[in-house]
Amino acid sequence: IEGAKEGDFINTVTGENYGSSMYVVNAHFREEFVVWRKREEGGGLVGNFPTRKEAEDYLEDNSLEADKHDITQTQIHTLLRLDEKTSEISDIPFLFDCASSKLKVSREWNTKIMKQGGDRFAYLWKMSSVPQSNAKGSWVNIDIQGVDWLKDEIYQYKPGTFVGEDEIRILISLDLSKSQTMGPLNRNLSLKKQYTEGGRYVPVSWLRKFEGGRVFYTNFGHNESTFWNPGVIKHCLDGLQYALGDLAADATPTSKIKRTTVLAPAKP
Repeated sequence: IEGAKEGDFINTVTGENYGSSMYVVNAHFREEFVVWRKREEGGGLVGNFPTRKEAEDYLEDNSLEADKHDITQTQIHTLLRLDEKTSEISDIPFLFDCASSKLKVSREWNTKIMKQGGDRFAYLWKMSSVPQSNAKGSWVNIDIQGVDWLKDEIYQYKPGTFVGEDEIRILISLDLSKSQTMGPLNRNLSLKKQYTEGGRYVPVSWLRKFEGGRVFYTNFGHNESTFWNPGVIKHCLDGLQYALGDLAADATPTSKIKRTTVLAPAKP
């Protein structure tokens, strides 16, 4: 690949060169044991197995000589890459296979994920290539450092089916005047256009009456920092009590009331 250097991360399917570091989300993990025919015996893949015992049993059951084959423990991480130019996370996964010297990297990464808690896919990591060496030679290995929890995404409603403020009582919506909200949009002009053209607004929580029943909706929360915020907890509890009929609330649609807009604070 033109321009590639030792230590660069290369997508072997697309040919893309991501350089010597990249930001990723660890979406999934699995371990398998891969049976290879030794190179001096002609080489080649024999099969992949969930456990070492199943790999050994396969060799025995098929009269394949163990000393002519290698069983390689392989840990596989399914990753999603963050595009640093757009701040968007790709929806096309790729595999990071760890065997031999990279098994230590894989185990340490899993330990970090377990210690911090939360969902595996809810955290952003920086992968960097680092040179290593010992008496037998030198090679490039991988360093994994945590960056931060992924922040809540912005959701917009499909214009063709969203009933809007003539039908729902909007409780909370995004303040599109704030830099915290507009920052990600300013890095993606096509997305910014979708959100800001034509006086668009983005409700986060709302309630309504529907066919004799009560509806409460919120899209708050994709990580622990939101879920365990006392204000968000109370907001959700109030909404549930309203939907159950235990809490009175005015569900008059937003367009039919006089209201004073309360903007978000200057700092979160």
